[in-house]
Amino acid sequence: MGCQLLLTEPALGPAVALILLGEGVRLWAASHIGRPSRTRDGSVGPLVRSGPYARLQNPLYVGNTLMAAGFGALSSPPLGLAWALVTALFYVPIVRWERQRLQATHGDAYAAYRDGATSDAPADWRRGVRSERSTLLVWSVALTALGLRSLL
Repeated sequence: MGCQLLLTEPALGPAVALILLGEGVRLWAASHIGRPSRTRDGSVGPLVRSGPYARLQNPLYVGNTLMAAGFGALSSPPLGLAWALVTALFYVPIVRWERQRLQATHGDAYAAYRDGATSDAPADWRRGVRSERSTLLVWSVALTALGLRSLL
């Protein structure tokens, strides 16, 4: 039965944990950056140096990579590892482009951020949830569909 491949023990627990951890990282990041993370026009928002951005330059991509690993692991742990690797490699040119844009826009402030200058601005969880609502919906639908499929 092909459906047995999905949501099998022992992969279920770690897979779901990776998905939830990834979305948690994304939600934390979105609570600091908000909607500017959703632009597709090449514009650059404010330089965010708080929350996960105080520790990682690309927490949204880290969250996406964790979630990809989790969804891949629903089929098999090696597939989860493969999806994480492919997702991470996908972001390499995007990160390079974003760094160039941030440097061009924010100059010395971005250089200081790269060198470790951070901020202690508080998270705005309402803004984070608003920014993440479409991602939350997509992942919820995907998990529900996978769960239903495994029951058939």
